[in-house]
Amino acid sequence: MSTKPYNRQEDEETSQVNDPMAAYHRLSADTNPHVLSDAELEIILRSKEEYEQGEYYTQEEVNKLMKQWLS
Repeated sequence: MSTKPYNRQEDEETSQVNDPMAAYHRLSADTNPHVLSDAELEIILRSKEEYEQGEYYTQEEVNKLMKQWLS
């Protein structure tokens, strides 16, 4: 099977791989795409308090619990 040799023509406009193909909508740093409900905000705040009080599991503890549950 023969292939046609590629001849680059200097007078043509060639596009580069890194040329932008589309403009993307960007959110500014102060724009929140999701507004939290009161219930969601309450859960997050409660979780932060639990974390600060040391009420959490480490990954090792979770792995041990999972082994117990699955055996």
